[in-house]
Amino acid sequence: MDIMEKVNNLVATHSLFVILLLITVGISLANVLSSVRVKPRNPPDWEKVAADLSEQQKQRMWDQVMHDDNMFNDRLNFLLVFESVLLGVGIGAITSHSAATGSALEGFAVFGLLVTLLWAYIQGRHKRGLDALKARTRALFPEYTLGAIVRGRPPFSSTWLLTYPLPWLVAAVWLGLLFLSGG
Repeated sequence: MDIMEKVNNLVATHSLFVILLLITVGISLANVLSSVRVKPRNPPDWEKVAADLSEQQKQRMWDQVMHDDNMFNDRLNFLLVFESVLLGVGIGAITSHSAATGSALEGFAVFGLLVTLLWAYIQGRHKRGLDALKARTRALFPEYTLGAIVRGRPPFSSTWLLTYPLPWLVAAVWLGLLFLSGG
């Protein structure tokens, strides 16, 4: 059986799986491509802005950064726990070997995949806003940048790893579960 026959067989027997796989790849590419940094036409001189800010304004700015960072992590934690519970139920359904679980498991896997796609979109959108806020904070607070200089800069930030690869790895698990369910 050549490769084209295998692909045709996969599409014929698992059409829902293939459609969801294509949607997942499309959303993933759109999310990553939309995170490409575009320089504003007339960026403000943040050093000048920092000189004009009062201590109270600087404190509000810092509080906003901390709030957004906490929101990012709280959403991530909630969605990780939610996905873990969903996956636990899905794996439990597979191991029960019940005849009635086939279509229910397929619907469950589709629901899990949709939650994962929503998670990836929310995290990507929030990360872009957080990146802009952190860039402004680095310009306003030299101490903020000092920590990064002392620690060094890794090739990927942990925020990037939690925003892009993690949801797509979970999506791959859901797609595998959907494939196993016969969808």
